[in-house]
Amino acid sequence: MSTITYIRHGQASLFSADYDNLSETGWKQAELLGNYYAEQDLQVDKIFLGPLKRHRQTLEGIQKGMLAKGKALELEPILLEGLKEHKLPEILRLVTPKLMETNAEIQDIAKQPTPTKLEKKKVHFRLFEKVFLMWAKGELEGLYDGYHSFKEFREEANGALEHIKLNTAKGESVLAVTSGGPVGATVGDTLDLPIQKMCEVSWEVINSSFTTYKLTKNNFRLIGFNQTPHLVDAKLRTLV
Repeated sequence: MSTITYIRHGQASLFSADYDNLSETGWKQAELLGNYYAEQDLQVDKIFLGPLKRHRQTLEGIQKGMLAKGKALELEPILLEGLKEHKLPEILRLVTPKLMETNAEIQDIAKQPTPTKLEKKKVHFRLFEKVFLMWAKGELEGLYDGYHSFKEFREEANGALEHIKLNTAKGESVLAVTSGGPVGATVGDTLDLPIQKMCEVSWEVINSSFTTYKLTKNNFRLIGFNQTPHLVDAKLRTLV
């Protein structure tokens, strides 16, 4: 039996000039995961790494946390483009002004007052989830030229998983550092979930959580989803 563990990156820098960097909380989450893996004496035989800065920074945090507990993780990661996140934030910025012309629900969400950072996050999440579901269901065709469709994104995410499976030998323990989108897509397709449920799964993936699959000669099964034993402090269990 082999295991393939998907790790979502630590918290990134929402509402900053460059989202693709871990926040202070994100670094702490990654280091705590490294502490946990060292304490569990986790065997790691291969590491696959997404192409984003927050993916590499998360791996660096894990390595730092493991080293602090006396266990070095010095494997050279294998870069895998298919572990990248979808482009929904860019699509959201592009299509929201167009949707506000015709969609009353989008209008209502976008016009909500945001006097505090918390309110700004709440409005962002509501708008994100609404537009995400429309994108996933193919209801935004023609509005986001130049970006991939949800179908194309799923194919990329599952193609990356197939590549990892093909390159995982019997008995190996493999890590893949990625984002919430590929976690949700691969879990959804592994469990044959309908599109809405697949989207809902991806929205609940916690920063630095890990999701584990069991791989044998005849089976591939999900054995753990969105696990965060390293995040004892509930305030560190962030979604964005």
